[in-house]
Amino acid sequence: MKYDITNYFPKRNKDYELIKELCIQNNINLIALTTPICENVKNRAYFAAVKSYIPKFITMKTL
Repeated sequence: MKYDITNYFPKRNKDYELIKELCIQNNINLIALTTPICENVKNRAYFAAVKSYIPKFITMKTL
């Protein structure tokens, strides 16, 4: 399979921001992650861009 995510750009997610704030207020450790994607996907740099919005973002590929 080949996927092209070239036209997708990460953007701020209001719901994620709300959940993050609630977790901070309640001393809950929120972990944002993604599972590995197929090596045939175009524009894998998308996930590096996501990391700029969510610095603690974890890709399961690195574990």
